[in-house]
Amino acid sequence: MARADAVDEAAIQERWKQARLFEAEPAVDDSGKPQPKFFVNFPYPYMNGYLHMGHCFTLLRAEVAARYKRMRGCNVLWPFAFHCTGTPMVAAAQRVAEGEPKQLDILRQMGLPDSDLPKFADIEYWTTFFPAEARKDLRRLGVAVDWRRSFITTELNPRYDAFVRWQFTRLKEGGFLRQGSFPVVWDPKQKTPVGDHDRIEGEGETPQEFTLMKFPLEDEPDTMLVAATLRPETAFGQTNLWVDPELTYLKARVDDEVWIISRECGDKLTLQDHTVEILGQVTGLELLGRRGIAPIVERSIPVLPAPFCDPDKGTGIVTSVPSDAPDDWMGLVDLRDPEALRPEWGLTVEDLTAIEPIAIIDSGELGSLPAVTVCEEMGVTTATQREELEEAKHKVYLHGFEQGIMLDSCQGVGGLPVAEARLKVKERMLEEGRGALLYELTGKVVSRWLNRCAVKIVADQWFLAYGDENWTDRTREALADLTLYPDKVRPQFDHVLGWLRDWACTREMGLGTRLPVDEKWLIESLSDSTIYMAYYTLVRHIEHDGSVPVAALTTDLFDHVLLDRGEASAVAGKLGIAPELLAEMKDHFQYFYPYDLRVSGKDLIQNHLAFSLYNHAAIFPPEHWPKAFGLNGWILVEGKKMSKSAGNFYTLRQLLEQYGADVVRATLTNAGEGLDDPNWDPDFAETIGGKLAAWRAFARDNWNEGRQEDHPVDAWFASQLHRTRQEIIEAYDQMLYKSAFKLAFFELQRHYRYYQRRCEGVPARELVNQYIETVTLSICPMVPHLAEEIYEGMHGGEGLASAARLPEPDLSLIDPAMEATEAYLIDVIDDIRKIIKVTKQRPGRIFLYTCPAWKRQVLELAFGLIEEGKLDIGSLTKAAMADAELRAMGKLTANFCKNLALELRKASDTDLDQLRTVADEAAILSGAADHLAQVLEAPVEIHTADAPDLPDPLGKAKAAVPGRPAIYLQLANHNN
Repeated sequence: MARADAVDEAAIQERWKQARLFEAEPAVDDSGKPQPKFFVNFPYPYMNGYLHMGHCFTLLRAEVAARYKRMRGCNVLWPFAFHCTGTPMVAAAQRVAEGEPKQLDILRQMGLPDSDLPKFADIEYWTTFFPAEARKDLRRLGVAVDWRRSFITTELNPRYDAFVRWQFTRLKEGGFLRQGSFPVVWDPKQKTPVGDHDRIEGEGETPQEFTLMKFPLEDEPDTMLVAATLRPETAFGQTNLWVDPELTYLKARVDDEVWIISRECGDKLTLQDHTVEILGQVTGLELLGRRGIAPIVERSIPVLPAPFCDPDKGTGIVTSVPSDAPDDWMGLVDLRDPEALRPEWGLTVEDLTAIEPIAIIDSGELGSLPAVTVCEEMGVTTATQREELEEAKHKVYLHGFEQGIMLDSCQGVGGLPVAEARLKVKERMLEEGRGALLYELTGKVVSRWLNRCAVKIVADQWFLAYGDENWTDRTREALADLTLYPDKVRPQFDHVLGWLRDWACTREMGLGTRLPVDEKWLIESLSDSTIYMAYYTLVRHIEHDGSVPVAALTTDLFDHVLLDRGEASAVAGKLGIAPELLAEMKDHFQYFYPYDLRVSGKDLIQNHLAFSLYNHAAIFPPEHWPKAFGLNGWILVEGKKMSKSAGNFYTLRQLLEQYGADVVRATLTNAGEGLDDPNWDPDFAETIGGKLAAWRAFARDNWNEGRQEDHPVDAWFASQLHRTRQEIIEAYDQMLYKSAFKLAFFELQRHYRYYQRRCEGVPARELVNQYIETVTLSICPMVPHLAEEIYEGMHGGEGLASAARLPEPDLSLIDPAMEATEAYLIDVIDDIRKIIKVTKQRPGRIFLYTCPAWKRQVLELAFGLIEEGKLDIGSLTKAAMADAELRAMGKLTANFCKNLALELRKASDTDLDQLRTVADEAAILSGAADHLAQVLEAPVEIHTADAPDLPDPLGKAKAAVPGRPAIYLQLANHNN
């Protein structure tokens, strides 16, 4: 079992608790100024089960940030709460009450005994049981959380409930909360809106607006074929309609018109404020060859067969624009094959050949027939090439939307960008009665009740007007001031703010807070969790101290404390609380807010994080807007997505039982950084415990050990130590925690091992102590229990590593020249060892030949060209040939110039610096000859390649180049 068992993690956690180390209060420094603060938080997890590895990876990034900032002198607030709003727990409790086997098995798989299962039929039991269990697991993990600021959500917590009600009162006051007919994701069986947290499939999927286009049949004008499109501006390029001959369509009276649509579309229309009366049926085969009058262009177009008409998407009838839709173009190409036509279709090749794409959009380099162009470029020749067609479609649609300009032939929109034309054409169709709207989901959604969801128009739905341009502009200001880790996610935020529209923020069932302006509704689970971070600053007073009664938690209190409204004594008198208490709450908020970092998964950019920016921009002034978001990918286990069905799903509790806290923390830190999906590596988990234990033993055995006399290589190790300290801080500051751990725990140990060999196994005491202190404190944010035990031994039981300052670099001790010299020696040793490995024979003597002076002269010419930004083969050769002695060597000089120019153009800045520094290679090698002989276990001779009487029986010296001496290994049994 890979555990550092010698560390008593529980005892160390008790020391933190007794010291009240993580309890955050406003503070001042020695000069009386406010101490720099750092407020970090993590999206409170939903409490329908134990915390799992996915939660743990992301929350550990917040945890490491909190501990790191504390060790940099910040007053850190790191709170944690538990989310219970929504329907998942309600649905699960209902299934338990009904005795559903699947739900009961889910609870059993969590390790719950059968005797406890009936308790979970009570929804309130869920809201008390799992938060308490999560708190136990997090304490055992050793998180540096201020637990005095913990809470649960929903009306079951009347204090938090009051805060959410205040929030929505202010949103309504600002005009951001509105009511009207609104498309929502809907569970048709439960008859309720379904938010993201109420889904077992389809999180992030939203209603998407389609334009329904009406095509009166030429031979039956009162009956219309209806097709759905996301691109109404392409109506000018319609050449035909597609139906599936194998499908049976509905003939239905929709409101006061007769439509032909799929049965599935009829069900959706019923949910979207349409009356649908079924009149009969018609097969797709019966529709083939008939003609419809296309809206906008008012021309007759034929109905043709296609296998890609999905009855569950749109209307099951598709309008064809082969100029700009790769699917449509390939559909026509396939039908032109005589063997593809079936006799019962009644179509001829001649009829199909007569249908040609109609140019409607100038798509720049893709031309005016982009679908045709892209299909040809990608080698797409048939509609069966689905993967290639999807790529082609994405390319054409995206390019057209971003760069396309409507051609002059498109009446009324010629010369307009596609995005502008889209809106105008849609509005024209609606005004002329030739169009309607249909909302479809962007992807499949399944509710927590296991029901397939659809879109419903709710007549009196409350929504947050995220589509409001003024609100969006203000939110963009908040985004501009926001630091993002990594910053490359900024375009994703820009994109979300560009497409985000109004958001249904209420439902009629589940757990939550009643909408204060309309008590019929409950606020849904994403909408009530956008500015709750402000509540963390007050919750100690409101909940845990019991200083503020529930009755006093009115809009007046929150307005005064959070928005600085009202005179303090008047507000306190009205609420019946002490003015000092009101002032203290306000001080806490103003000291800690805004939050400095929120750590979250990249999947929440499109909703939770964007919503947080919007709502902060709506309610708070700019000085209280969020300062930074840290984003990460989704956890993998051995490279595979974590899931219960795959058998690789782990709760935090399971991991702690198997490995202990520090091993879990180290393995998750090692799992990844940035936006790449992190990967839990069981092999790392199984070995890191032993390595941590070995470090503990080393620190214990070597603290205050070593010589006190100086050694020439001490300066090199001091330089590496302080440079690495600087790099560790830089990595931490960019939230690159895997890199920080690698630098502190692995790289520094590698440098130390080399240093120990270089100084004959007797390192300097002062440097050993600095080394132990640097490694121990630098890894403390990741593995704090081990760090505490080592620190206790270092300081005789006084102080805590978690409260110590992270070692700062002394930049004056960083010596690039010394580092370059040692790096050069390391490279030489590595080259010799590679030759020994290949020859598989130990040398009796080693000869090293440094490059001749003329090659170093050419290198100096190359450096000059690099400074001018002009290094190439021709320039270097010309510069060398200007010297008479170099010119006299002819091809020898020319060939060296060619090879050197090619090598230098590939070299890194570090490589170039090393070449500049190690100009006198012979002196460096001679000074380290004893060290080389010791580590290579053979005498070493150093010669310059152009020295007279050179001992070089095999002619190796001519291979010497700057920075890389030539090597000759004389075998032990050589006669000489």
